[in-house]
Amino acid sequence: MSEDQTHAIANCSHVFLGHPRCAVCGQVDPRINAQPVIDKAEKLRAAIAKHHSQKADDRCWLDDEELYAAAGLAPADRHVGDKAAMLKNCERFLKVRCQGGRWPSYVEVEDELTSARERIYHLESALKQLIFSARQVTCTVKDEKYQKDLIAPLQHDIDNAAILFHQKGE
Repeated sequence: MSEDQTHAIANCSHVFLGHPRCAVCGQVDPRINAQPVIDKAEKLRAAIAKHHSQKADDRCWLDDEELYAAAGLAPADRHVGDKAAMLKNCERFLKVRCQGGRWPSYVEVEDELTSARERIYHLESALKQLIFSARQVTCTVKDEKYQKDLIAPLQHDIDNAAILFHQKGE
C-alpha cells in the first residue's frame, strides 16, 4: 500500500455509498447492526453442517425440510406423482447409493454383528474346552522337573484365562 493510500485511510471520512463497508478503508458502518446477520449466518452454517454430516440411512426427507426451514424457505412440494415412476426412481437411487464401502448400511452392520457374535460363541466354546483339556494334562504330569519348568507357568496361564473367562459372566 502506498503512503498516499495509508494517509487517505488514516484520515478517511468514511464513504459508505449505500454499502455496509467504507469504500476507502473498509470499516463497517457503525449505523449498521451486523449481529442479526451474523447470527443468521451461524444458524445456516450449523444447519448445513448437520445435514452434511448425515450419512446413508441417517438422512431423511425430514432433514431436508429442517434445512429449508433454517434458510427461511417454505417446505418443498413432497408430492411425487405416479407411484410406479417413483418406485423406478427409488430403485435407480438405491442402485447408485447402495454400493457398500465407507458407510455400511444398517443391514450390513447387523450382519457383521451377528457374525461377530457367532465367532465369539465358537471361541468361547473352544476356550472352555482348552481350559478343561489343559487342566487334565497338567494334573497328570508327575515329573518334578517338568512340573516346575513347564507345567507351573502353563497352569498359571490356564488359571488366568479361566478367571478372565468367568469374569465375563460365564
